[in-house]
Amino acid sequence: NISGGTLRFRDLTDGGELIATQINFKITDFESGEPFEIQLEAAVNAAQPNLQLRSWIGSIAEHRDFRDVRLAGELNATDLDLGKINKALPRLRRALPRALRFDGIYTIKELKFKGTLNNLSLKGAVTGTDASFRFE
Repeated sequence: NISGGTLRFRDLTDGGELIATQINFKITDFESGEPFEIQLEAAVNAAQPNLQLRSWIGSIAEHRDFRDVRLAGELNATDLDLGKINKALPRLRRALPRALRFDGIYTIKELKFKGTLNNLSLKGAVTGTDASFRFE
């Protein structure tokens, strides 16, 4: 568990930077071969917390590719700049399915997700500013 944490990531090859503060992260019931719960709240490139995630993941032991692990949960965010996050974390962007792409600044309300990263269903409200979204 993390309480009040800070993360600063800077890609020295292209200068992309991600700063997350006020990180509260909790994993519940983590055991090999069993589903577990995560809760995350953080201020991502912001002064106040603007990201909340609650998810159930697993079991991870039965899958070699993390994109095939079952997950479900809910995501909320306010003024989250996914363009900056994509630039700072290009490996994260490459790890997501090609059919799922976000760029721009988003406010996300009660976005429920279920399935796997390779076969994901989404339901909720997403609004963007100078944004693009692709989900096939």
